[in-house]
Amino acid sequence: MSDHKFKIGQTVRFVRKNIPGRGAPGTYAVTRMMPFDGIEASYRIKAGHEGHERAVREGEIERAT
Repeated sequence: MSDHKFKIGQTVRFVRKNIPGRGAPGTYAVTRMMPFDGIEASYRIKAGHEGHERAVREGEIERAT
């Protein structure tokens, strides 16, 4: 399935699982939807306090409440 669950500009929480010490949990804005690679949808996300974007898979983020 190539549909992306999240849209550009949406606020998400970074909840990378099963990888201790990798990444900073918190809220981020989706800046770009990456092409579907046949496995899982991917995104670029950015926190307001950071000067860079992060590449994440859909299973590593969830909708922020």
